[in-house]
Amino acid sequence: MFNLTDYPTLPPLELTLPATRRSPALAFTLSLLFPGLGHLYVGLRRNAAWIACTQTIALLVACTGSGTLFYQAMLILPSLYCFAAADAYFGAREWNAGATGRMTGNNPRIAAVLNLLTKGFGYFYLGDRTKGIVCFLIVSVLQGILAAPTNMLLYALSLTLQIGIAVDVYRAARHRLYEINPELKDDTVGDANPGGLPPTVVTAAMLLLATTVIISYGSLYALNGKFITKGGQVERGPEGLKYTNSRENISLTAPVDWDTRPSNHALVFITGDGCSVILLDQYSPAELSGFSHASLMEILKQHPDGAMSFPTRLLNGRNTSSFEVKFASKAGDPLIQTFLQVRHGVKILSLIETSRIPACTSQFDTIEKSIRF
Repeated sequence: MFNLTDYPTLPPLELTLPATRRSPALAFTLSLLFPGLGHLYVGLRRNAAWIACTQTIALLVACTGSGTLFYQAMLILPSLYCFAAADAYFGAREWNAGATGRMTGNNPRIAAVLNLLTKGFGYFYLGDRTKGIVCFLIVSVLQGILAAPTNMLLYALSLTLQIGIAVDVYRAARHRLYEINPELKDDTVGDANPGGLPPTVVTAAMLLLATTVIISYGSLYALNGKFITKGGQVERGPEGLKYTNSRENISLTAPVDWDTRPSNHALVFITGDGCSVILLDQYSPAELSGFSHASLMEILKQHPDGAMSFPTRLLNGRNTSSFEVKFASKAGDPLIQTFLQVRHGVKILSLIETSRIPACTSQFDTIEKSIRF
């Protein structure tokens, strides 16, 4: 299906109608329940397998991943969902017209989703490698320029570029499909599917969903750096000083003799025994490692003589992007500050531990193990 070679022109042939018809509306509905089910119903088992596997992997990465993989998954999930629903619907219509075999290597929908996800691989699918490479380079540069400022409209525009090249390759693939298969030009597929769910309704639904995704991604980028500061409460009990934020689904427990301090940006700021812990939760579309590096550079600006190290630490059983800086306070006291950062949905959760040297290792270890999110 993803063969990059050119396909020979097929002679005009009469399409053979299948013995068993498929309901386009049912194929569309099944794909909305989970991508791949509609293709399985139609009988496109290979398509069903790669769509379902890719969507499942993307879901797992979006729930547990970070960095570049996280953002690739966040782009794949809505794109593949829309593609699977539309492709299952139109695939069922093509099945009923006996045109399924004529789509191999020329499917405009496959070309479009490849361009959307890879910024040019759809042209490779059609055999135009030069255009694919040039397109990838140009779109990547333009998106880098547009995404530099934190602006919702510019970020939405950068995503629209990928949609634009997806539309372009769809047009090119459709032209090629009709050129190779002239028997499909005269609405043969439509004639084989009278009544039922109209294509215009499916197309409008997919466009509405795509527009919603673009606006949502743009809004997330506009919220970059915004701190979450509300919704939590602190209770002192036999297990210690427990902070719970049900709205953000976060909790941690500090030693019972510790106490809270006010903070404008933190979810909670807890101190005790010369130690302190700050928990931050903020929106960020940035790659986790890049976000952590920016935090480190900010600390080094304040303490240019600080000694860096990069410990391996876990929060809630998950690996963190961590760094540690040792520096002297204004009074000359040696201090150590550790940043543990992990992706928390569309936000990044940071645990900042500060203490005199030697560090409050046992207290910090207890707090890290108590964190749930």
